[in-house]
Amino acid sequence: MLFMRNTLLHLRIGLCSAICLAMLLLSCTASSMHAADEAEKIAPVVLGGNLQADVEATPLTPDFTVVVVKGGGLWPQIQTAPDGTLLALGYNAPGHGTLPGDVDCWASTDGGRTWNLQATAAARPAKTANYCHWASGLSAKGDVLVVASGMDDAANEEGRRAPNDVRVFRSEDFGKTWTNTGTFPARVGSGLKPYPFGSIVHGADGSLRTVVYSVDEKHANAEAAWLMASRDEGRSWQTSGKIADGINETVLLPLAGRGWLCVARTSNRPAPEHGQELRQFRSSDDGKTWTDEGLLTGFHKHPPNLIRLKDNRLVLTYGNRQNGNIEARLSNDDGKSWGAPLRLFQASGDMGYPSTVQLSDGRLVTVFYAHRSRMHDGYHMGAVGWQAPQESNGTDR
Repeated sequence: MLFMRNTLLHLRIGLCSAICLAMLLLSCTASSMHAADEAEKIAPVVLGGNLQADVEATPLTPDFTVVVVKGGGLWPQIQTAPDGTLLALGYNAPGHGTLPGDVDCWASTDGGRTWNLQATAAARPAKTANYCHWASGLSAKGDVLVVASGMDDAANEEGRRAPNDVRVFRSEDFGKTWTNTGTFPARVGSGLKPYPFGSIVHGADGSLRTVVYSVDEKHANAEAAWLMASRDEGRSWQTSGKIADGINETVLLPLAGRGWLCVARTSNRPAPEHGQELRQFRSSDDGKTWTDEGLLTGFHKHPPNLIRLKDNRLVLTYGNRQNGNIEARLSNDDGKSWGAPLRLFQASGDMGYPSTVQLSDGRLVTVFYAHRSRMHDGYHMGAVGWQAPQESNGTDR
């Protein structure tokens, strides 16, 4: 009996040692994989244009932080209705474009401190389809507009779910009810599907403008951004021309006269650049031609949101996916130079896509999404209230 007990004891010790060794090896392997991920995250930054130093963000003390919605709210956009109501638009599923989902609309009447579900702004075209790409804005008379597309419920010839067509949604009562009326091109360029993103803004000629991007899967996933225009309050849209190759999620801002400023997420990956930065473009001929003005941020800091403040300064917000920051930069010279980054909030995991508006009292509200933050463990849309400091342009120009 003693011999058997000793034998069992030795076996247990041996088994425990084997398990510990296996766990150690697994831990080393996991650490190596994590190190590789981290090396990818801190890939070399290519300085140029407006990016002379990729510096750490200075933290701001927010006026408030609040959860808009739990279990969804991805890739949010925020708009201000003519009556001052804030409308936050977001994906209503707790995951990426693989899940069925719509674009929902949440409303706040107290400057972003509390939110309620208003309605579904863009209802998916089929039960298992989704709308995970969209742009939003207001028409001249105050209608809220959403142009949306996503993934279909049927697989294409390669067995993957195919992108569905872009549709136009409109609300004439500040987001309470929505109709699907209007037309949008099914193809751009050489027959490529368009993916809407970001903001719908007003041109000096009274037209509405937005940007879509295309993906050419037959040419190493080459991507490009295209300027779109509507001259009938967003009821029909036409392609105005290509902004640039090698960029995808892009936002516009009108400048004086026929000028435009454009900030885009890069996607081209030739060495030593690795894509996933922000790059700035400028047009002085109403979007017919564009000048590349270089990088604004380093690797894994994207995508952009761009607005003009009441004091005429510009605010650029984006997600820093290196460390989870929601960051902002300011310019007082129409983007010719930009101040150092400011940290508005910090999250972790899958996060970012901030969108910002200014309230009538000058304060700012930024919405974003995160997989985890100190406000909630799980997918959610958050909102942060803050004030822009007076110093706009730093020493990184």
